[in-house]
Amino acid sequence: MSIEAAKFNWDAIPVKTGATADPAPGAQLAAITVPAGRRWLFCEISVTLTCDATVANRWVNLGIKTNGTHYGFYSPAGLTVTASQSKQQSFVAGSFIVTAGTQYGMHFPLTELPAGAVIELTVNALQAGDDMGAARYFYKEVPA
Repeated sequence: MSIEAAKFNWDAIPVKTGATADPAPGAQLAAITVPAGRRWLFCEISVTLTCDATVANRWVNLGIKTNGTHYGFYSPAGLTVTASQSKQQSFVAGSFIVTAGTQYGMHFPLTELPAGAVIELTVNALQAGDDMGAARYFYKEVPA
């Protein structure tokens, strides 16, 4: 946490939720951008990937850009989703979730994001019939 942000008692700030639009099959999710004049403590993001019958390995990845062009954090998921499978992938700040059937979790550092920061969930080897569904995310928000 930056010295500037130390003036906020993050524990006292309520958690907010958001969701992305549900993209068409074969399309990546739209990026999530921290609004102007705001700062987020990013807590979690989760998506379910349902794959078509095309034989290919897919991986859900989390990327966070704080300066607009370079990833300050990038985590490829450890979960492989193959033909005709449907699995939920979660990225959770500061903790780790173990594999449980069709759910899988990865951790990332508890991350304070400035206005304009971009959060991306992408899938490697996404096929035309693969469906990501809408992503659900959790964050805390304060003025920038």
